[in-house]
Amino acid sequence: MSFWQLSTGESAVTDSKEYSAGGGDFDVIPKGTSVLVMIEDASWKQGYQVEEEFVNLKVRVLKAEGYANRVLFFKLWIGDLDPGVKTNGSFDQAKALTKRDKHRLMIIAIDNNAKGKLAKLTGSPTNEQLALALTGAQFVATLGVWDKEDPNNPDKKIPGGNWLMSAKPKTAEISPGPAPKVAKRQPQGFVDDLDDDVPF
Repeated sequence: MSFWQLSTGESAVTDSKEYSAGGGDFDVIPKGTSVLVMIEDASWKQGYQVEEEFVNLKVRVLKAEGYANRVLFFKLWIGDLDPGVKTNGSFDQAKALTKRDKHRLMIIAIDNNAKGKLAKLTGSPTNEQLALALTGAQFVATLGVWDKEDPNNPDKKIPGGNWLMSAKPKTAEISPGPAPKVAKRQPQGFVDDLDDDVPF
C-alpha cells in the first residue's frame, strides 16, 4: 500500500495542480483572500501537547497588495490523524480520516506546482525530502480563517489565524478577498466642499 493511498482506496497522486479543501500582531487576512506565496520551510512538527505529527509549511506572501511579506503557517495532517478533530467532545476518527485525505490531496497539488518529487515517494517523506521538494515553491493560496476563544469573553469567538483552503498554480488569479467596510465621508459644509477641489 502506498503512503499516498486515501481512506477511500484511491490515490492522492494525480496530475492536478489544484486542490480545494472546501470550506500575530497583524489582523487575520480575510476569508476567501487569494495570495501568491512561497514556501520557506517544510518540515514535520508535533501538535501542541500531543505526540501526533503534521507537516508544517512556513510560507511568505509575495503578492496581494497590503499582505506582501506576511508569514503564514499551514498545518497539513498527512501522516498521523489530527487528535483535535472531535464531534460532541470526542475524537471523530471518520472526520479525521477525511481531513487527512484532504491534506494529502492538498500537499500533492502543492508538490505538482513544484517539481512533483513527493508524489514519487512510496513511504512517508522525511524532513529532508520535504525541504528539497517544497522549499522555494510558489503557489496561489486561498485562505480560510479559524476561530479562537476571546480572552475577554469566553462565550465569544474571534479570528485566530489563517488556514489553507485551496492551492492553485502561481499563475492563478490573486484576489484581495472581501473589501473592508469604509465609512462614507459626510460633507461638513461649504468649506469642506471647496477643499476637495483645490489642487494643492
